[in-house]
Amino acid sequence: MIKPRRNTDPEMSDINITSLIDILFVILIVFMISASGVVRSTIGIKLPSVQTQEKANPAEIEVSIVKDGTIYVGNQKLNKNNIEMQLKKLASDKHTNKVVIKADGDIDYGTVMEVMDRARVAGLEALTLSVDVQDGKAPPK
Repeated sequence: MIKPRRNTDPEMSDINITSLIDILFVILIVFMISASGVVRSTIGIKLPSVQTQEKANPAEIEVSIVKDGTIYVGNQKLNKNNIEMQLKKLASDKHTNKVVIKADGDIDYGTVMEVMDRARVAGLEALTLSVDVQDGKAPPK
């Protein structure tokens, strides 16, 4: 008859969760990065097209203006009456003066200029307009 082996190892009283936490942080980072792309695509903006492209510096604050004139920063809707105050707060929180304005191609030019002016009043001097680049050759220089 075979005798059962006795376990002489002491029982483990704690659980080592360090590797579990590492994996959870990696998964959290992946979701945060992928969610930022999803948020941008939910606002329906048809950007104007151009043939040339300028290398843009990544902006800290992204302002979107949809066809009906609604203004967003990220996925947050801005109130037209106090855009300056809201942009100032964002600029101080992110320590930047850079703004990219994404306006629908069919939006009134005056609305875009009003947002640009209010951003300058808020102290955001580095303004960029976002466009889509057309496929095909660039015009000769």
